[in-house]
Amino acid sequence: MSRLAFPFKYDWIRNIIGTVLRVENVKQRIEIGVVITDDSVIKRLNKRYRKIDAPTDVLSFSIYSDIAQSLKESMKHDENMRVQLGEIIISFPTATKQAGLHGSSVEKEVSLLLVHGTLHLLGHDHTLIAEARRMQSREKIIMGKLDLG
Repeated sequence: MSRLAFPFKYDWIRNIIGTVLRVENVKQRIEIGVVITDDSVIKRLNKRYRKIDAPTDVLSFSIYSDIAQSLKESMKHDENMRVQLGEIIISFPTATKQAGLHGSSVEKEVSLLLVHGTLHLLGHDHTLIAEARRMQSREKIIMGKLDLG
């Protein structure tokens, strides 16, 4: 079985997440863990935490249940304090497959997954149709701000 090498660097990932935070007007210093993995790992996580026995493209695990309140509380204490929001886990093989299906580059697909995951950590959701439209609108605006060629 061949392995796909993840071609993107730390600064590239940091720039994408930073763009999301700027567009979403987050002033607080934020820490977000990013894990790039394969389908077998993300499938196990998806089954364990979402009860879905299949791989997925991205999972987000928030540390806080109420992100907005957590950010407000932390800002009261020290605006330079870092707030840990959670982790974004991306399946690189699934992202690569989806890029092909969408006629897109792997760079754009992984960027979208990073944007999507970060928005989840900031409290956005897409369970309801109205929420999904709002989240897709935010994703489109943020992707437009990124220089992806």
